Amino acid sequence: MAIGLETVASYFPEKKKVKEDYAYMEHFISEFMAPPNEKRILERQDAAEIMAVAAAKKTLEQANLKPGDISHIILDHIGGDIIIPGLAGHVHLQLGFPDDVPAWNLQNCCAGFLDGCQLAASLLRADENYKRILVIVVSAFNTGEWGNDKTDPFCMIAGDGAAGAIVSRDNLKCEILAYANFTCGELYENVWIRIEPPSNPDLLDKMNEPARNDKAGTHSTMGFVANWERGPTLAHAGITAALKQTDLNLEDIDIIIPHQPTRYFMEQWKNDLARHGVSRDKWRDTFEKYGMIAAADHPTTLAELDENGELQKDSIIAMTTVAGGGHCPTLIVRWLQ
Repeated sequence: MAIGLETVASYFPEKKKVKEDYAYMEHFISEFMAPPNEKRILERQDAAEIMAVAAAKKTLEQANLKPGDISHIILDHIGGDIIIPGLAGHVHLQLGFPDDVPAWNLQNCCAGFLDGCQLAASLLRADENYKRILVIVVSAFNTGEWGNDKTDPFCMIAGDGAAGAIVSRDNLKCEILAYANFTCGELYENVWIRIEPPSNPDLLDKMNEPARNDKAGTHSTMGFVANWERGPTLAHAGITAALKQTDLNLEDIDIIIPHQPTRYFMEQWKNDLARHGVSRDKWRDTFEKYGMIAAADHPTTLAELDENGELQKDSIIAMTTVAGGGHCPTLIVRWLQ
């Protein structure tokens, strides 16, 4: 029996930041790091909680389901005011899920949606009593008192938002065909979020907004961004590894949805796959609209393609990512509607 996504939805706060807001970072803008045209932010300490609940509610409503129809919750998030416990229990309480519905937190950085869908599919295959699993992902980088270091280049690209999907056996929009994953451990020491003073405190006086006491943020070494030899090849490696589990080839892929950390990395992946015969017009992302939104990027792009009528029946879609900690999953799906 096929297992896949019954629905997919995204949620974004209303407030926008545009690239002109980061004029004070002009000396850090380069081919490796530059802001999107716009992104969304929610500068509240409870931003992660608000977006997680909103995305879960929208996902259920879109599928015409109630909390009692869900067998399990899997939630991944980056950012937010509370580190422990994870957000899954909060969503469980706020939406009134039955006590016997487990709520798991999967903290796997930007790989969380693809890994969460695979975990959900595995649970459905293993236990016939499981009917539907809610997968929620949240990006909350701009929470105000805690969040992005506004003097570090990463602050220009990181946006806020959330997304969700229902993984099930019924009423499927798409069927999961294959999943592959591998780990590049060198990422652990080159990309990080931790509490530390502002990277470039002299920029605080140049900001066009009130300075906040931000002491944490995502940082990356320039050696990683510019000189990571394996980086450009990882999208191809992940997609081909997943395709080996099917009777499909690279030429059968109709759409590729990448993780969208920066324009630079996406261009590298496109160029590398072009050398293997994959047309650049097969790539889809929402970077210029939302920026880097962690694990929410795949479901957001997929939901927008669906809403815009850009997905054809039997289209083969490859979703691939390179995430913090070196998590590199790829999910291959067939669109059914």
